[in-house]
Amino acid sequence: MPDPLSPISTKDLLSRQALGQDWVQHLPGIWYQAALDMEDLKKAERFPLHFLFVSESIQEIVFPLPAQTKTLEALWFSRVHPEDRGRVLESFMLAHSKGVAWKVDFRVRNKDDQWRMFRNEARCLEETHHCSSKENEIWVGSMQDVTDLYDESKKLEQRVFFDALTGLPNRAYLDQSLKQEEWIKNPSLHVLFLDLDKFKSINDMHGHHAGDALLQKIAECLKHEMPSSALIVRQSGDEFVILLKGFKSDQVEWFCVNLLEALGQPQMVMNRSMLVTVSIGIASQTSDAAFDGAMLLRQADLAMYQAKAQGRNRFLWFDERTEDCIKEQAWVEQALRKAILNKQLTIDVQPQWNLIQGVCSGMEVLARWNDPEKGSIPPTWFIPVAEDLGLIHELGWQILEQALLLRNECKTLLEDHVRVAVNISTLQLMDQQFVEGVARRLKQYNVPAHWLELEITEQSLIKDIKAARRSWMALQEMGIRISIDDFGRGFSNLELLHDFSINKIKLDRKFITGIEEEKARNLCKAVIQLGQSMNIKVLGEGVEQTQHSVILQDLGCEEGQGFLWAKPMSAKALMHWLESLELQQAHPLS
Repeated sequence: MPDPLSPISTKDLLSRQALGQDWVQHLPGIWYQAALDMEDLKKAERFPLHFLFVSESIQEIVFPLPAQTKTLEALWFSRVHPEDRGRVLESFMLAHSKGVAWKVDFRVRNKDDQWRMFRNEARCLEETHHCSSKENEIWVGSMQDVTDLYDESKKLEQRVFFDALTGLPNRAYLDQSLKQEEWIKNPSLHVLFLDLDKFKSINDMHGHHAGDALLQKIAECLKHEMPSSALIVRQSGDEFVILLKGFKSDQVEWFCVNLLEALGQPQMVMNRSMLVTVSIGIASQTSDAAFDGAMLLRQADLAMYQAKAQGRNRFLWFDERTEDCIKEQAWVEQALRKAILNKQLTIDVQPQWNLIQGVCSGMEVLARWNDPEKGSIPPTWFIPVAEDLGLIHELGWQILEQALLLRNECKTLLEDHVRVAVNISTLQLMDQQFVEGVARRLKQYNVPAHWLELEITEQSLIKDIKAARRSWMALQEMGIRISIDDFGRGFSNLELLHDFSINKIKLDRKFITGIEEEKARNLCKAVIQLGQSMNIKVLGEGVEQTQHSVILQDLGCEEGQGFLWAKPMSAKALMHWLESLELQQAHPLS
């Protein structure tokens, strides 16, 4: 049987016609011969091919043959999907002009009013191509129903280029998109790199099913907040990438502000309210630079990490300083791992003062890291890094052990009621092994539970208030006291005071430094009176002037902490300070 798509002569065509194309009727699909109408081609208003012959299978697949054959092509073209008609015409004109085979896929409405995907392949007869006479070009081809094949192809494409969980395009799709002219030649291309803050803790607390459901919610939120022209991609895990084109920088910032606000709202997931924030890095294509999609992604990624380092829940543009900051961050991460492994972290201690009795009432332990190369690294740098890297648990145990050891060594210099206060993270408090670990170390260092006080910041506790409840209650049942640090810096959530048994509130230093002003003084007074009514001690932090101490005492505050009495000092220096204090109290000046 001859191949209808191979170049054939007019003689062959006439012989087939003489045979009535009986052999064609048995081939799968729809086979046709058509003549090109040059006038229709020039006008480009209607389909330029006029059918000379169409296999009878068209009646079973698409529609019954009309009485007038000359209307067949118009009827057929009307059954082509409106969105595909332009592409069909363009592909034919291109094949005609280049003298190549005409190949195109398009949707056709069949006789059952269902859309089916057809693949057209046709060639022009050699001796009629670009003929100069009035005789038209003759095209021979077929249309095959490839719907099933196309559906399988789409399914494969879905698996390869789309994320199964969220339905968003994936990293492979993003890589392909960054090679397309639509993005490459766009001078106002912006790349947004998003990462959910502390998403791992959500998986740890609520399980991976809840985490997956939250990711689906986040994906829907991104689609709702972003313009329709944006490409939204799930890069991996809890990372998303958004490509924006045609927007100015201030518009991009507006999108980011809306995103932060929308994603910062509590999300109801599996009948639970979950709070998650996001950090966003932005990189933009500059008109004077060659396009490099991989570099833009890297720059946006670096900016996102810098946004996290600056406190999370914010967006940051990439600039040349960003890379230096990231290198510094990478050094901190690597060096911190080494420092914790080698137990190089130490403690400083700052005494707390009883304002009424004028004696030492406690001491707060502060984590310190003195690197051999960089020197002193502030806790505001390395504590968040330890939390992100999952090192906060081991770091916390090392600090607690040093604190208990110090308290035991000072037992002859301190009254029984004097406690050592240790700062803890909510990640530690939510660890199921935390309570047992504290109890084991109290026994190991021979320290009574009432000598220990644990401090947790108000802001961090508010985020995970329910998850922390069980450990909180178990610690207090052991006799350990718990205080709220930096009270007033967060939302001053009264739910904390209502739902938790709190032993002490530490007033944030920003209120103490301005306590001479009426507004700050009234705020301090309100908190102190609230504490008194609930039998909660109140300590003022950052006391540096005698006048501040006097005002606090007049307001009814029981304790203070600050440079007025002592700066943070090493464990050895504390021993000398306590000995000196003991001598002063034993032999006061007359």
